[in-house]
Amino acid sequence: LMRQAKNDAYRSGMVDIKTDASQLNFKDVDKALDSLKNSASYKGMITNKEGYKLYENLTDLVDKWKNLPADQYHTPEGFDSLKQAIGDAIESIPMDQRKARTMGNNVYNSVKQTINTQAPTYADVMKSYP
Repeated sequence: LMRQAKNDAYRSGMVDIKTDASQLNFKDVDKALDSLKNSASYKGMITNKEGYKLYENLTDLVDKWKNLPADQYHTPEGFDSLKQAIGDAIESIPMDQRKARTMGNNVYNSVKQTINTQAPTYADVMKSYP
């Protein structure tokens, strides 16, 4: 019965968030990308090859996302998908490249934080589903 109630709440919550057309901004994501660049380089010189490669990949991904139709891709649901794409990019970094992975996780968390701050209803619904 508890599971049923949780599923019902999830479904009604998902209906709310799927229709949440509010458009989120990329301010914190851009800040995290800058921070990643600064962590992986110094005055234009690359200090962490894997981290810098990730910076380039994620910047490319985020720039493409910014240019997609805002009413579909800049919504809470769109940002959630962007977060998944960033997570996927981080997964491709070898485990022994901890610093680069940590830098990437900061960008991932900035997207998550953007959703939490700018779309709290969406974040609440997603909390029950890792």
